[in-house]
Amino acid sequence: MLEGIDLDQRIEYSCKGDTENPTVFIFKPLDGFEMLRLSEYVKTDVVSLGGDYVREMLSLCVIEVKNPDLTKSGDIEKFISMQDVTTLTELTFKAMRVNKLMDDEAKN
Repeated sequence: MLEGIDLDQRIEYSCKGDTENPTVFIFKPLDGFEMLRLSEYVKTDVVSLGGDYVREMLSLCVIEVKNPDLTKSGDIEKFISMQDVTTLTELTFKAMRVNKLMDDEAKN
């Protein structure tokens, strides 16, 4: 029997170093077509974690951000683009885990 993706699932995540009044990022799983869109970045079974992939992955996966600064503008993509490389990398790896795109999970 084929199992579907639970598109209603929501995963809350705060970055490891963000401990005092943390920003909460709300992730959703990608549907099949969104995953196919991201497969364009895979070259010989290796994902290139360049800026385009990170931007695409996070714009598809992060559907809400709970942060007082964001409440003023409401622009999630702009808020994410203002984050440092360490935060963007951490968020990308979380998005990959949510979607079972990490090596250990992808093999199962």
